[in-house]
Amino acid sequence: MEKNEARKRVDKLRDLLDQANKAYYQDAQPFMSDKEFDETLKELEKLEREFGLQDPESPTQRVGGEASSVFETVQHPVPLLSLDNTYNEEELNDFDGRVKKILGHEDYEYMVEL
Repeated sequence: MEKNEARKRVDKLRDLLDQANKAYYQDAQPFMSDKEFDETLKELEKLEREFGLQDPESPTQRVGGEASSVFETVQHPVPLLSLDNTYNEEELNDFDGRVKKILGHEDYEYMVEL
């Protein structure tokens, strides 16, 4: 891919991800799955890195978007900690192996969203 083509693709991906963030966070009407969003973001990160097209305004440089005022702020009984996304059993088992290595014999529990 030529740099000019990469720049056009990067612009298209940034626009798509900005729209997806707005639809998800502000409009509460997502039009793409989390997996599709993550794959698109990874493609954008790769192109920005390979062609030196990083930009502080890129979706790769920020997390999510401003939440809709429709949603009420709540206190979760269990902290919701963000992890790298896992899409299959093998990735989940790999993650669990890393946790066991760190915690050793300590007891622990997971709370997950499917």
